[in-house]
Amino acid sequence: MVFFILHRWGASERSRDPRVVEALLSELDGQEPTDELTSVSLCLPSGWCLSAFPNGLMIFENVEETSIEPRYMRVSSRSAARELMELLARQQFHDLHQRAWRAYFD
Repeated sequence: MVFFILHRWGASERSRDPRVVEALLSELDGQEPTDELTSVSLCLPSGWCLSAFPNGLMIFENVEETSIEPRYMRVSSRSAARELMELLARQQFHDLHQRAWRAYFD
């Protein structure tokens, strides 16, 4: 299963290995709230993307299908963010959709 990872500074690459998620998330370390590029993302060719921010915010959306509203969740740990991204990398949509996503973020 191929997916794309989008690094904090805008670079992207293809991967098949969900273990790259840990290194991707480590790019969020040491960011200041005023940094312009603050998220990292994992995206599937189908358009499903999961973005992670330093404050724990996660955004789950389909960037190819604008009729599907983005969903939001705030996670309390790096391991929770990693688990969500690995679910998407493995295309385990049933498990991913069962999580406590919200229609808005606070």
